Amino acid sequence: MRWSRIVVVALFCAVAAFEAYGFAEKLGYIRHPERERIEAIRRARDLDRRFVDALISGYQDTMEIAEEVSRNGRNPNLKRLAVSLIETRKKDLALLMSIRDAGTGSDEDPPVR
Repeated sequence: MRWSRIVVVALFCAVAAFEAYGFAEKLGYIRHPERERIEAIRRARDLDRRFVDALISGYQDTMEIAEEVSRNGRNPNLKRLAVSLIETRKKDLALLMSIRDAGTGSDEDPPVR
């Protein structure tokens, strides 16, 4: 057998092995612990952001209703509760917004190896 044929067969086998590796990787048969760690960090950061955003949205909605009750409500107990709730939620919102503005995680993703 000629060397050129051997080289062609070797190259063909290398390409086939490389393709098989990529296919196995896409199917999840090959694990990359570092990539998995980075994805877990990204998911946690996204979860943190969603949590903070949901709290801010909920507190803002609660404050709108509480302000309406404090101005136009009939029940004096509920009016007092609404005023108290507004004061508390303002502090909570300030804290949550500072957390959100500071970032709920590093803006820079860890490097993939």
